[in-house]
Amino acid sequence: MIGFADIDLRLLRVFVVVARSGGFTAAEAALNLSQSTISNHMTALEQRLGYKLCRRGRSGFQITDKGWVVLHSAERLFSAIDSYRQSVHTIKATLSGEFRLGIIDNITADPRCPLIEAFRLFNLRDHAVTFSIKMLAPKDLQMSVLDGSLHMGIGYFPKKITGLKYQKLYTENHNLYCGYGNPLFKLDAKEVTFEKIRENKIIAKDYLDLKDIAMLGFSSADARVNEIETELMLILSGSYLGYLPEHVALRWLAKGMLRRLMGEELDFHIPIQLITPKGVSVAPATDAFQTDLLSANSQINPAAKDS
Repeated sequence: MIGFADIDLRLLRVFVVVARSGGFTAAEAALNLSQSTISNHMTALEQRLGYKLCRRGRSGFQITDKGWVVLHSAERLFSAIDSYRQSVHTIKATLSGEFRLGIIDNITADPRCPLIEAFRLFNLRDHAVTFSIKMLAPKDLQMSVLDGSLHMGIGYFPKKITGLKYQKLYTENHNLYCGYGNPLFKLDAKEVTFEKIRENKIIAKDYLDLKDIAMLGFSSADARVNEIETELMLILSGSYLGYLPEHVALRWLAKGMLRRLMGEELDFHIPIQLITPKGVSVAPATDAFQTDLLSANSQINPAAKDS
């Protein structure tokens, strides 16, 4: 492998999980990636190295001799990277360095979200920390925290990855809505039935694997999205029904452009979680921000428990 880049770290982390899981099938759940994607990553790593790391076939999954060497070397490398990050950030008494946070879209408007208060608390500290904040889909958040691109992530994660720790912060409430131009919008409440709902086009969120529409009797979706903003646009068009977080819908309800359908019997709730890497020493700035985040969350959501 000539030179070294972020892609090498990502590929090596995938290999470590595959090797320690005992094969592609077990790693599929651990990484939340399809076997074909894992296979592509492994092929890319082997091509960059110039030799085989493992064999897979009728005889099962086997790590090659060179593969064992790479595995142990990679684990030492990741341990050294973590030690380096810890060391360089403890040189100064003042908190410093870059802190990288990932979040899903449209969560800060929720009064239950502790992020705003967490930033307020953190900025009461003596620090010289630079923040880098990215908005990503849940699956991308998980992979970015796992490979070290992000220090932590906040979102909803229906599929867990072995190398991450999940802590529940609060619950996000979702309601079913239609837009002003939809035939259901002006019907009396008694006229809005499951049958009439199922006559409409429906939106599903990719990361929920149709769970958000299965309770309505839909087995497929007419539109699939990863962002709340995109879903809101489609619902406001009047052509689709879909679930939105209640805090997102409030503004449009007040304008008379959305209608909530059938009340609480169609609502569902998802846990918003903090994810951090397992077994990794963290820089003081990361530790301090997590402390402030959990402190803010305990004030705003005193009933929240770890998931």
